[in-house]
Amino acid sequence: MFGAWDANDDGCYIVSGAITCTGAQDSIVKIEGGQRKVALSAIGSPKNWFEDFGSAQLSNGSAVVTIDSEYRQTVNTEMDYKVFPVPNGDCNGLYVTHKTATSFEVHELHGGKSNVSFDYRITALRKNFENIRMADHTNDPNQMKMMAQKGTSGTPFRFETSNVKPPERPAPKHKPPQPPVPPKPPQGKLPVAEKRVTAPEPQK
Repeated sequence: MFGAWDANDDGCYIVSGAITCTGAQDSIVKIEGGQRKVALSAIGSPKNWFEDFGSAQLSNGSAVVTIDSEYRQTVNTEMDYKVFPVPNGDCNGLYVTHKTATSFEVHELHGGKSNVSFDYRITALRKNFENIRMADHTNDPNQMKMMAQKGTSGTPFRFETSNVKPPERPAPKHKPPQPPVPPKPPQGKLPVAEKRVTAPEPQK
C-alpha cells in the first residue's frame, strides 16, 4: 500500500494495483519543443469501459467488422457493447446490427449500396468489472491511519501545498540580438601599433 495526502486529506492511495484519488487524473505532456508542459485530463465514466478505434469499408452497402482479438481479451463482448460508425464520404448514413462476441455489421441506411469507407469507435465493459457502476467510497477507511496503526510496509506521507507557487510561463523564445564577434588577428606576429609623427611648429 502506498499513499500521499495533503493537509485537507485529499490525495491518492494504491491498494492491490488499484489507484484511488480525490483529485483529477492528468497526464503532463511537453509541447513547444519541451519549453512548456500542459495537463491533459482523463475522461471519467460511471462504469469501467475500454475502447478501441478502427476503420473499414462498405461493399455494396454493408460490411462485417471483426473485433480485434487482443482487445477482445480485455473486455466482455458477450454483454452489450457500443459501436459508433462515422462515414468518410457521402452516403445515406450508417447503422450497426448483428453484434456478436467477435464481430459486428455496419449497413447503409435506407438500403443504400455505396462503397464508402468509415471509421468506428467501439467501447465494451472491462472483464470482471461488468457490474460495477459508480462504486461508493463514502465510507472508505482512512488509509493513512490504517497504515500507521498496522505498521504496513507501505510509505504514507503528507505534503504541504500552501507554499507551492503556480508554474511561471516561460519567457518568449525570441533571443536578443547578439553583438558581432570581432575578427581574430592572424596567427604569428601581433599587429604593431600605428605610430603618429607630429610635424615641428615653425619658428617665429
